[in-house]
Amino acid sequence: MRSKKVVILGDPGVGKTTLAKRLSEKAFKEVNMTVGIEFHKVKEENLLLWDLAGQEKFVEVLKELASDRADLFIIVADSTSPRTFESVLERWIKIVDKKRTILVVNKVDLAEPNDEDLNMLRKLSVPLVKCSSKTGEGLKDLMMIIKGYLSDNK
Repeated sequence: MRSKKVVILGDPGVGKTTLAKRLSEKAFKEVNMTVGIEFHKVKEENLLLWDLAGQEKFVEVLKELASDRADLFIIVADSTSPRTFESVLERWIKIVDKKRTILVVNKVDLAEPNDEDLNMLRKLSVPLVKCSSKTGEGLKDLMMIIKGYLSDNK
């Protein structure tokens, strides 16, 4: 059985790589910024996480590469950076299939996202999870949503 392809998108520095590592290795690790694509395997769930660099120069090439046959998209925003919420609306949600998308607000251990930013994302009518790659908060909920979505869409 082929691995399910889960593509992780978002601005640089929102915690895409730490999220992917936390899901795949069950531990938090400080990392350098991703250049291009990194792959992470979640063996027990048969997932292949595509961790895409968020820099503008990579976005066009990577979205074509990653969206081909993707089973699910995860768009990440940073709870400490309101501009990343705007970027979800202005850039990231426009390049994915909303019916196959989960929104993640990462770094809630550093700051609780404000209601205005959360409400802006909730209007997209896609699942939304607040989590912390560092502490693990919310990651069980995220994995349950991922598994539920993928089992519903076999």
